[in-house]
Amino acid sequence: MGIWLRLFQILTVLGIIGLPVMIVYVAYTVWGTEIDKETWIDFLAIFIESLPIFILSILIFRELNIIRPSTPEAIEELLVTQFGITFVVSLVLYVLFKQSYITVKPSSVFFDIVYCIVWVSFFRRSKRVKSYYEINKT
Repeated sequence: MGIWLRLFQILTVLGIIGLPVMIVYVAYTVWGTEIDKETWIDFLAIFIESLPIFILSILIFRELNIIRPSTPEAIEELLVTQFGITFVVSLVLYVLFKQSYITVKPSSVFFDIVYCIVWVSFFRRSKRVKSYYEINKT
């Protein structure tokens, strides 16, 4: 496995770890304190924003460990799906933010666009990825 594929694997694991860490942080922060309804709604919005990355990172990580020629294409599809869902969720949360239903501004999708373009290109063009996922390796 090449260094770029290993880096992608590490970033995918970080996507899996992010949501549980956020939940633990929120639980620790609010433990024993009263939280108003607006703050809970903001926490829920952040949770909803993180959920697609968490779920699709699990699916991508599972797919990364399957050695077959179609794995790079499957990962590309999951990356594009992750971007699409994240974009729609961010758009909905942005509308809610502009309508003052939530007070926390959703994160920018710029990083998601760059991430998707870079990694989809990598899985399409890398000869090392193609050779890694060949079935008839010696």
